[in-house]
Amino acid sequence: GEVMRRQGRYGQALSWWDRSLRIAAEYSAYDEALLMASFVRLYSYLGDQAGAAAWRSRLVQLLARTKLPKDCQRQALLAAAVQAYYAGELPSALTYAEQVRQLTGPGEILTVRADVLIVLGHVQAALQQATAAAANYTDAIACYTKIGNQPEATEAQAMGCSSGQDLTP
Repeated sequence: GEVMRRQGRYGQALSWWDRSLRIAAEYSAYDEALLMASFVRLYSYLGDQAGAAAWRSRLVQLLARTKLPKDCQRQALLAAAVQAYYAGELPSALTYAEQVRQLTGPGEILTVRADVLIVLGHVQAALQQATAAAANYTDAIACYTKIGNQPEATEAQAMGCSSGQDLTP
């Protein structure tokens, strides 16, 4: 599902995630929560705010009835930040994104850190906080550069360039 999403094949991503969710619902609340967060984000990207809100509601209910680790909480908050950002609720998006950053320490997996930094940068850029956004994009690029994944760095590079910043490593 994630491969399909990254290729822009959203219908196929939804199909794969739907099948995965049915299996996860039987065996793993952890995987179920991560999939629900993915649904929230994808529906937000597609502009389906009602769909994103419905998935977020299901995710909140799951998190309320189960004790899941910090990374599930982080992905749920990140999905909430993305949903609020695409809904134009920028102050809420910033609050969620800042909460995610607080849950994401320097020892986290670099791709996780970069994802958080990019979402935070998007929200800050929309709020006209160009300096803070550029700093987060630069940090995201550094994460991807450190692991040798330049293709993933392109979103942060493009956003930095659109804000007039030179973010080349």
